[in-house]
Amino acid sequence: MKRLTTVAAVLLALVAAGCGDKGNDGGSSTGASNTNSSSSSDGGDATAWADKVCTGLKDDISALTTTPEIDQSNPQSAKDGLVAYLAKLETSLDGMASAVSDAGTPPVDGGEEAVNKFLDQISTAKDSVTSAKSKIEAAPVNDPAAFQAAAASATQDLQALSSMGDPTASFSESKELDAAYNKAKSCQELEDSVSSPTS
Repeated sequence: MKRLTTVAAVLLALVAAGCGDKGNDGGSSTGASNTNSSSSSDGGDATAWADKVCTGLKDDISALTTTPEIDQSNPQSAKDGLVAYLAKLETSLDGMASAVSDAGTPPVDGGEEAVNKFLDQISTAKDSVTSAKSKIEAAPVNDPAAFQAAAASATQDLQALSSMGDPTASFSESKELDAAYNKAKSCQELEDSVSSPTS
């Protein structure tokens, strides 16, 4: 999955595009797995696992790569649009976590550890998005200075994602999972869809 566009970079770039010019113009967790990491394979088909994960990620990745529509000419509309967009990101991140959790443990050595690492990173990403959304929601549109300060603080929350790295990298660290990704048709289709994001 190392060839997928870095999720953190996608989030940061899109939100920057949506609110970077809006200087005038939330933190629950997705819940990372609590299971202990495992270094042994429990059998099964790694390609089938990757196919199930990529199928589950498709709609959420599509949402993440859709550019937000923000009406910069109307402060309240711009605020509402940004809050709605961040809420969509929260939902998509939850969906990504669920897609991987529902697929179970990859039947390869270190599979459980890879899943836990992915879920931890998605949880961190959602915390940042939720915090940013809460700050924008509370920002007064009738006070340009206060709104600008809130937007700047929210942007800092989202910029923390730039150092998070690609959550799917934990999967590509396994040669077995990387090979499974290359074989799974849905993963190739997902890669193609990320390479041509919706505008």
